[in-house]
Amino acid sequence: VCEMDLEEAQRKCCNEVHTVSRYLRHEGINHAVWFTGGGFHIWVKLDKEYILPPNRMADLLFSGRMLINNWVKRFNLNTLDPVVSFRPDRHIRIPNTYNFKRQIWGIPITHEHLIEGWDYIVSKAQTPNPGMHLFEGRGLEIEIVERDSINLFSPSEIVSVSSYKSFSEIARLE
Repeated sequence: VCEMDLEEAQRKCCNEVHTVSRYLRHEGINHAVWFTGGGFHIWVKLDKEYILPPNRMADLLFSGRMLINNWVKRFNLNTLDPVVSFRPDRHIRIPNTYNFKRQIWGIPITHEHLIEGWDYIVSKAQTPNPGMHLFEGRGLEIEIVERDSINLFSPSEIVSVSSYKSFSEIARLE
């Protein structure tokens, strides 16, 4: 359980999205970030179309979640929800659509917006913002593993996504 007041949670969410985006940019991974009105979505291009038989689709979901869980542990992320990542029944909010629940626009986000912080982004989201801010690069490769073939509790089974050991190493890239 992570206890945070709303202001702290908003600041931390913005900082963590910035961390993930910086990591992806440093690794040369094609991605984009959107503010949804209540949080952020990060779209990451994969290196290829993964066409698997229906009985292996759960392995793709599992492999993607292992990757996300590795990021959560490596960068000490508290606001990233790994449960919804790679879920075929979940949808990314379309940029420049209105979030009626929160009475605000979902907008594309730049690196500079993330540096400015939550309040700045909310002020920009009072009106729609055209376009999409794509961070160019290659697609992210995912090693598909059979979910029943590994011991989830073994440290040697954690998928390595980078040579970086901590958030502070990513921060030095700026």
